[in-house]
Amino acid sequence: MRKFIIACLLFCLPAALFAQGEEHFPKSGRLVNDYSGILTASQLETLETRLVAFNDSTSNQIAVIITPTLYGEEIMDLGTRIGHSWGIGQDNLDNGVLILIKSKTDEEPDGDVAILPGYGLEGALPDAFCMHIIDDEMIPSLAEGEYYEAIVNALDVIEPVCVGEYSYEQYKKEDRAATIFACIIIIIFFWALIRSITRRLRPWRWRQLQQRRMEFGLEFQWRQLRRRLQWLRRRRFRRRRRPRQILNRETMLRGALCGAGR
Repeated sequence: MRKFIIACLLFCLPAALFAQGEEHFPKSGRLVNDYSGILTASQLETLETRLVAFNDSTSNQIAVIITPTLYGEEIMDLGTRIGHSWGIGQDNLDNGVLILIKSKTDEEPDGDVAILPGYGLEGALPDAFCMHIIDDEMIPSLAEGEYYEAIVNALDVIEPVCVGEYSYEQYKKEDRAATIFACIIIIIFFWALIRSITRRLRPWRWRQLQQRRMEFGLEFQWRQLRRRLQWLRRRRFRRRRRPRQILNRETMLRGALCGAGR
C-alpha cells in the first residue's frame, strides 16, 4: 500500500508542477503574450503574424512571453513548466522554442531572459548557442528598453536555425570574423593616432636635434682650433703672425657660438 501511495505521488508531482506554470500563465492561444504591457498593439500583431506564418510553413513553433515577475522561481524552471503546460511545438517531436523575458519593474528592478528549446531542437540550439543569442542579439537592445527589437533580433537567428538554414558553427565563424575585424580596426586607429602625434612633434624634434648637432659640431671645431692655436703658441708664433686662415676660422667660430647662445 505504501509503495502504491509513493508511486501515485511521483506520478502526480510533475503534473502539479506544470499546473503551477499554467496557473500563472494560462494558455491564451496566441504565440506572443505580453503580460507587462510593454509592446504596442502593432508590434504584437507584427510578431504574432510572423510566428504564425513560421509555424504554418514549418513543423517548428516559437512562443514569446514577457512577464513582470517570475513568482519567486528561477527563469529556466518557470520556462520549462510553461513549455510543457502549453505544449509548445508538436508533441511527438517536441520541437518548440520559448523566449521568456522578465521585464524590469519598480518592485523587481532586475530583468532576465531565457531561450528554452524543446528536446527536438536542442541539437540545433544548444545552451551555448542560446547564451550567445541572448548576450549578442538581445541584451544590448533590452538594456536600452527596446524589447521589440530584442525579440526581432533573436528571431532573425532562431528561425533559420530551426529550419536548418543556419548553424551554430556558422554563427561562431561570423562572430570570430567580426571580432578579428574589430581588432584590426582598433589597431589601425591607434596606429593612425600615434602617427599623427609623432608627425606633429617631428618638426620640433628635428629642429632640436639639428641645433644640438650644430652646437656639438661647433664645440668640436672650437676645441680643435684651440688645440691648434695652443700648438702654434708653443711654436712661439706671435698673434700678428698667425696664419690668416686660422684667424678667419677662429672669428667665424666665435660668431657662430655667440649666435647659438654659447
